[in-house]
Amino acid sequence: MTRLGYLVGRYPAASHAFLLREVGALRRAGAEVETITIRSPRKEELLTEADRDAASTTYRVLPAGPLKLLGAHVPAFFSHPLRYLSTLGYAIGLGRGLRGRLWQLFYFAESIVVWRHCRRRGLSRLHAHFADTATDSALLATHFEPDWRWSISVHGPDEFAEASQNRLGEKLAAAEFVVAVSDDAKGKAEQALAPGDRGKIHTVRMGLDLDRFAPGGERRAGGDTVLVLCLGRLVERKGHRFLIEAIAGIEGMELVIAGDGPERENLEELAESLGVSNRIEFAGVVGQDEALELYHHADVFCLPSLAEGLPTVLIEAMACGVPVISTRIDGVPELISDGEDGLLCVAGDPGALAAPLQRLVSDPAERERLGRAGRAKVERLHDLDRQSAALLLLLSGTPGDPLPSEARGVGKLPDAEQSKA
Repeated sequence: MTRLGYLVGRYPAASHAFLLREVGALRRAGAEVETITIRSPRKEELLTEADRDAASTTYRVLPAGPLKLLGAHVPAFFSHPLRYLSTLGYAIGLGRGLRGRLWQLFYFAESIVVWRHCRRRGLSRLHAHFADTATDSALLATHFEPDWRWSISVHGPDEFAEASQNRLGEKLAAAEFVVAVSDDAKGKAEQALAPGDRGKIHTVRMGLDLDRFAPGGERRAGGDTVLVLCLGRLVERKGHRFLIEAIAGIEGMELVIAGDGPERENLEELAESLGVSNRIEFAGVVGQDEALELYHHADVFCLPSLAEGLPTVLIEAMACGVPVISTRIDGVPELISDGEDGLLCVAGDPGALAAPLQRLVSDPAERERLGRAGRAKVERLHDLDRQSAALLLLLSGTPGDPLPSEARGVGKLPDAEQSKA
């Protein structure tokens, strides 16, 4: 049986519901997965019973008081003093400048807490998501315990935009293997590695429970009004303001914006100034149960982002048979083939966004066609059981072994779709 510790910066989190699904699928496939979070989950994000169950069974590194730190560091030092000092020096050496080295001391302190917990639990395999503090803990814990193994999943876009700050190259080089959730992420991760190390990167896409996320429900809007849904954190890079500006010139459309964040007040003021606040509902943060209900009520899903990896919400909407509109950025064209299973436009241009919105608002048959095609695309590429089985094969492998044949091609786009992405 494969046993591993799953490290995440904050787990569970409303914006990372795919991790909850991934952990559950690995467990159903026979793996023994223990989740470890560096920071405690926010209470306001524990929106479902599954979230609360995950939070209650996840080991939390922080907060770490003196007793917790001493309980980890004292036995670590006295059991392997030279390794302890070597790992401390390695951690400090990863920092850039005085501030960077100070942060590395914190990461070192956290990593030994992770090491102590994993040792007690008999875990010698670690897998981390995102190039953040969770990856620092995995990197340093396995430096201290060199017989342990660790790997990382990269998503983007933050990891690649902040590659130097996150020391992405060092982390990818040190990992046994790297999982990229899209070919776009795989290509960007390859740029951080020497050519000889690039073979360790494998595309395994985010999976979705296609029985749960399936077409169903009825439109919430009445009459001839088309309901457009946008779900995501209210931050500048999600491009909500371009969507609000775009709908100002389109009749017969209502908009639900689900999610919360620092941009909410600005977006509400923008809607008021454009005279469309009566057509926009700000629904706040929603859990997976509420999100599913929103998908089932929506006629169109729109994500006008300026930067993304491979957005889970697009996959979910397409699985529910909702026609999608998004921007031609990063990994999105791998999911959406423009005009075939969704519509794409340039980012940051409300006029460019208004055109596909108007097209779908005025053409019910086109909405139906794209919705069916989007569902079929997700069935091909994002089945939870298939993608999780491929990940488990990687996690179960012997160091240095090639990728098992059963996992090859699971995350690969068909040739015809590769040429369009």
